[in-house]
Amino acid sequence: MRFGLARILASVAIAISGESISFADIIFTDNFDRGAGPALATDPLYTVVNDGSPDGTIQFGFEYANTIPVAPRTTDGSRRALRMTANNTIVTPPSTGVVDNFTIFHNTIVTVPFYRMSVDIFMAGAGNAASTEHAHVGVAGNGTTINRYVASTTPPFPLSGSGSYIAFTGDGGSTSDYRIYRDASITPSGGATGTLPTTDPIHLNRNADAQLPAAPAANFWRDTLFPATRPLGAPTVAGSPGNIWTTLSVDVNGENIIYAFDGIETFRVPYANSMNGRVSLGLADIFASVDAGAVFTLYDNLEVRSITAVPEPSTLALIASVAAGAWIVRRRRAAEVA
Repeated sequence: MRFGLARILASVAIAISGESISFADIIFTDNFDRGAGPALATDPLYTVVNDGSPDGTIQFGFEYANTIPVAPRTTDGSRRALRMTANNTIVTPPSTGVVDNFTIFHNTIVTVPFYRMSVDIFMAGAGNAASTEHAHVGVAGNGTTINRYVASTTPPFPLSGSGSYIAFTGDGGSTSDYRIYRDASITPSGGATGTLPTTDPIHLNRNADAQLPAAPAANFWRDTLFPATRPLGAPTVAGSPGNIWTTLSVDVNGENIIYAFDGIETFRVPYANSMNGRVSLGLADIFASVDAGAVFTLYDNLEVRSITAVPEPSTLALIASVAAGAWIVRRRRAAEVA
């Protein structure tokens, strides 16, 4: 019994030691500063995939105006970033070219089992009635399949693509502002594939409104995550990261893909099989409205790091129960000896 108890306690100690995230090697990082000169439409570090009828712009090393604050994780004051626009011109007839999608894959294939992707995002012009656009950020992509909104005449405008990604607007006030995609190849047995709406159990805050004692307005938790007034001073859109910098992180931790805005977990997506692949950034416009480039998205400070495995709450609960059981066994043996 003593030998068994010692092994149990040793296992518990080892498991608890991996309780918090620990960062290891930087796999790659990109601040999109390409030096002096005009922005570039292509970059050898990336593969650009479009929907076959591109009507927007992609600019690597774009120097944004000083009316926009410097990105939150920029340390040298640089104002260079990746800038994307979509659906910039009127197309005739209107039924052609309405949906505009771009996906940019970093050419480095992430091969470590556990990692964090992080990127700073600014959705400028968000809340403009002229156009609604969705930024999207993904992991485990195959590098060739575009992450996109599928053309549809009615919501929820299904997603397609590879790996897993989050799509979100800067407009606020809609149940479609945040959407998640999980490919069939990484879906656990019995899980839903494709578009996962905010009503899905993976959404950490899906019941937050109902759990509050008062009866708040719809989208209360989103308005709390992104309130109408933020410290950086730019006008913002309550409920979405509109006209404000936000840092999105995506953790792949061995059990879940965890999406978090500014450190606040929002989606926790279970997965199966390998999450090796390419990370991606993108932009989509699924409506006929155009904005002549007034609505755009900036991406800056893209980084991918390897991390240690992080025990989930269920794992920690198991550890706690094992520890409690070991303690009870020890107490009983001590009582018997006494």
